[in-house]
Amino acid sequence: MGKIYPDLAGAFARSVGNVVYYLKAGENLVRSKSKKPYKSNTPAQQEQKGKFGDLNRLGSIVVDVVNVGFPQRPLKLSAVNMFFKVNKDCFKHTEGEQAVIDYERLVYSNGSLFPPQVKATLDATDRVIELSGTAMPELSRCRPDDIVYGVLMDTTNGFCQLVEICKREDGGTMSVKFPEFWDTDSTVVHAFAVSCDGKKASKSVHVAVS
Repeated sequence: MGKIYPDLAGAFARSVGNVVYYLKAGENLVRSKSKKPYKSNTPAQQEQKGKFGDLNRLGSIVVDVVNVGFPQRPLKLSAVNMFFKVNKDCFKHTEGEQAVIDYERLVYSNGSLFPPQVKATLDATDRVIELSGTAMPELSRCRPDDIVYGVLMDTTNGFCQLVEICKREDGGTMSVKFPEFWDTDSTVVHAFAVSCDGKKASKSVHVAVS
């Protein structure tokens, strides 16, 4: 690492060929680029890369859901980044080269609205799940035109579906027919509510399947 004096080159930060100029603590410094690319080949590093790969795949699966569920978030965070931030405790335990995810504890939305009241009933023979939202009166954090959503996750095959169930004031039931490739035995259900303008959401809740 070398130091550049302003009277010679002026303060700047850029890369020229194999030389990198940068600023640190108010000083203009220079260093050469590494000639060999760094590769993480130790077993521990490869295992960690595998875990991050599992979580990245999860992010790609839930992106459409969390784009609806996280309208209230810092501008610097994407909905997927917010999803990982609020769910960090669900990914702590690891086993081998795969990340172990606590699907029932996952949070698909977060905000100030009251969560909805939803029931889920599965007919395994016909491969149909029925999601029923209970009508709720208008409260300080609950509006008649809030939209109630259900989140269906096939934890074995990695499929996720967002379903609009009803408006909060009306209540109602939505039936979903699962395709043949969907594992009904490993289906986990969550629900959350979003304001009609899409600017506010509730925290999602896990819904037991009967």
